[in-house]
Order: sequence, then C-alpha cells, then structure tokens
Amino acid sequence: MKSIALIKNIWNNFEDYVSAVAMVMMVSILFAQVFTRYLLQGSITWAEELSRFAFLWMMFLASSLAARQRSHIRVTAPILLLPKKMRLYVIVAADVIWVVFNIVVAYHSVLMVRNAFKFIYFSPSLNLNMAYMFLVIPISFVLMTVRIIVGYYRQFTGKEKGYNY
Repeated sequence: MKSIALIKNIWNNFEDYVSAVAMVMMVSILFAQVFTRYLLQGSITWAEELSRFAFLWMMFLASSLAARQRSHIRVTAPILLLPKKMRLYVIVAADVIWVVFNIVVAYHSVLMVRNAFKFIYFSPSLNLNMAYMFLVIPISFVLMTVRIIVGYYRQFTGKEKGYNY
C-alpha cells in the first residue's frame, strides 16, 4: 500500500518535483557562474548551457503544472459577457481545441525526437545529445493533455470544483 501511495504522490506532483529540481539546479549553476566569473576571474564553460536546459525543462513542465491546477492564462472578459449557461460550453470547446493542439504538437515533437536520435546533434559545451533536450516537448504536451482530461473527469464526477465563471 505504501508503494501505491508513493506512486500516486509522484504522479500527482511530478511537474512540481521536476520543476523544483530544475529551478534549484538553474539558480545554483548561475550563482556559481557569476561567482567564478566576477570573483575568481574564471568561467564555467558549460554553466550557461546547462542552466538553459534546466530552464527549458522547468518551463515546459510548469505549463503542464498550470494545466493541472487550471491556472493557464485565459481571456475571460468575453466569456463573462455570455449567459451563465453558455459559459461552460465555450470553455469546454476552447479546451477541446487546446487538447487537439496538444496532440498535434506532441505527435510532431515525437517525430522530431525520433529524428534527433537518428541524426544525432550534440550540444556545444556539454556534448549532450540534443534529443534528450527535445524530449521535454512531447512529455509536457502529453502530460498537459492528460491533466486537462483528468481535470474534466474529476470535475464531472464531483471530485473537484470546476471553473468559476
């Protein structure tokens, strides 16, 4: 039972954990880079590249986190002008378009990652296969789609409060 609870905790907070680790890593590396550059008159050659990679992973996974928390930016002024009964239909239609967009981006990014593993391109400083960098795109868009669908499931089964428009 403890292992199931652990798996459930990781699934429910995956984006939080990875984004937090990426942020701590990014800030620590940038601090070390500033310290060595200005106080030790040296430079860490790979610091900027690794902090950029950490930032990208953090940003893409944070978009999935925002989808899970239903806190993505929306233009709500036109929705509020609609009659109350119609607002939910407009929001659901917008989210369906969002899910379709996510699926299209995830599909094409999987193709891009597959090609990146096939035709290997290495990062300049770290000599890291860029396919591992590109992996965040399909992962985040698939997670975003799953989080949106699970959010609606939880809303319609009464386990979670829906949008308050």
